[in-house]
Amino acid sequence: MEHSPIIIDIKNVTKRFGKSATGKTALNNVSLEIPLGQIVCLLGPNGSGKTTLLKTVAGLLEPTEGSISIMGIDLAHNPSMARSHIGWMPAEDRSGFYGRLTGRQNIEFFASLHNLLKPEIDRLLGNLSLQLDMHDELDQTMLKVSGGARQKIALTRALLHNPSVLLLDEPMRNLDPHTILRFRRLLKDHLARVHKRTVLLSTHQLEEARRIADVIVILNNGEIIKNIEARDLQKELQHMSVEEFYLKTVDAEEKK
Repeated sequence: MEHSPIIIDIKNVTKRFGKSATGKTALNNVSLEIPLGQIVCLLGPNGSGKTTLLKTVAGLLEPTEGSISIMGIDLAHNPSMARSHIGWMPAEDRSGFYGRLTGRQNIEFFASLHNLLKPEIDRLLGNLSLQLDMHDELDQTMLKVSGGARQKIALTRALLHNPSVLLLDEPMRNLDPHTILRFRRLLKDHLARVHKRTVLLSTHQLEEARRIADVIVILNNGEIIKNIEARDLQKELQHMSVEEFYLKTVDAEEKK
């Protein structure tokens, strides 16, 4: 059986903040390989290292030790080329948008940074407006849109340059069930399955992680404590809920 190429390759990554001897260790010797077209969900308690890992893979933080490659490109040696393949969606509420501009104007501005032409922008907005149901929200100022609308617009911005890799920090936060379903279909059925985008995302929504992920990775105290494929998770869930599985995994690690 032919194996898919590894698109995100994280090797022995440690991230410390502050002086190396006394600083906080946010990630400790993390290794993870993610192949083409796979969706990997990061789970873990607050402070477990999920956002730090995403920011490190995105090139926003430099690892203290270890290496990361995107599509075979070493992030440390050729950061611009590696980052050109990445679409990044942060969890922060403000997310770098211009509050007095509408969602559409914000998207058009960020698209201009990628040298996209107006027909390309209109086509992208038309497709995503339909898939995410955000026709009216695009023409409100970012100061007035809901948190859910901001998430939709943030995903649109991450997709502007047609990236091969999507890094999404809590993308389904603030979304109603209807929009979560649309997000799931877009990510799983359209972007990953059809267009073979590789997705690494964090979430606190355990059931949604079960529904969308090919692989679930649970972190605690900056370390990977569980890396389980969807088919193996389903066997575990014959005897317990996904919440029980998650709590059992984290509690077992805490007791070590």
